[in-house]
Amino acid sequence: MVVILMAIAIVALIGAGSLAVDIGSALVTKSELQNVSDAAALSGTYQLAALYKQSAQKISATLTSDLDTVRTSAQTYAALNKAGGNFISVPDGDLLFGKYNPATGAITETSTAVRLVRVTSRRDGAANGTLPTKLARVLGINTISARATTAAALTPIGKLKGGQGDFPIGISKQWFDTHACGSDETIVLFPTSTTSCAGWHTFTQSPASANKLGTVVDGLRTGAFQTPETIAGETYYNFTGGTVESKCSNLKDLFDAKKQNGKMLAEIPVYDFDCGNVNQSRLIIGFVRAEIQQVVCGSSNRRLEVKVKCGIVGEDVGTGGGANDYGFLAESPKMIY
Repeated sequence: MVVILMAIAIVALIGAGSLAVDIGSALVTKSELQNVSDAAALSGTYQLAALYKQSAQKISATLTSDLDTVRTSAQTYAALNKAGGNFISVPDGDLLFGKYNPATGAITETSTAVRLVRVTSRRDGAANGTLPTKLARVLGINTISARATTAAALTPIGKLKGGQGDFPIGISKQWFDTHACGSDETIVLFPTSTTSCAGWHTFTQSPASANKLGTVVDGLRTGAFQTPETIAGETYYNFTGGTVESKCSNLKDLFDAKKQNGKMLAEIPVYDFDCGNVNQSRLIIGFVRAEIQQVVCGSSNRRLEVKVKCGIVGEDVGTGGGANDYGFLAESPKMIY
């Protein structure tokens, strides 16, 4: 009886040890699959960034054939790697393109305003074959499956570096309730009004006033004023309400000094206030790229015209991780999981 019990125990121990060996091998393969997914997701997202850098208007558009290029890049990099001894292919169904909400972490599959590439690599019955066991067969376990998923995203600029953003205007968050970057609508400052969705600021300089604005503008033109580092969700700018038409000539001088091909590009903040005459310290919650199209000064027709543009920039301008997406993105992908 003792011999029989010992034999049963030995078989059980061998089985448990065999299963542990094969599970360990499967865990190694899963780690290798994670590397595959990481490489593929990052490659696809870098390709997405390159696409947006080449054609910024696509940041808010619906992508069709462009997604094929992103898909091919992800699948190509996946196929350069092995897991469990086999080179890995990623089927189209294991690639997801979508939006990513930095504030909540939510992922939504879509081909419009794509920000995220998610890749699942696998060794199972669906792709690349299951992993054959070696010792666990004594327990009737002939194969083991493994898979790994990675998502990488392009995120909004969350921090604008010092020295960037050299035109002292901002856009209200409410403007984006009905508009997006790349909109054809021109925002007109001069004269300001209670319905305006834009306002003047003196960065972090206090107190905000037309005279202080003139000093800041002149300093931006001559290099005497350095714009501060600005962090979305933390930094407050001081806005001045009402009309600043007395400083129109200062603004025109800045525009004329900075414009190229008749227009000036500037990184400007989105502030936490509805459309209206903004006139106090306001929290900066994001950033956009603005195209200042013209500054006209004159007693009867003062105008400053701006369009909100889509954009993607490197770390020399700012870093990603912002919580609010207004179509101004960092080109370096962020690993989500």
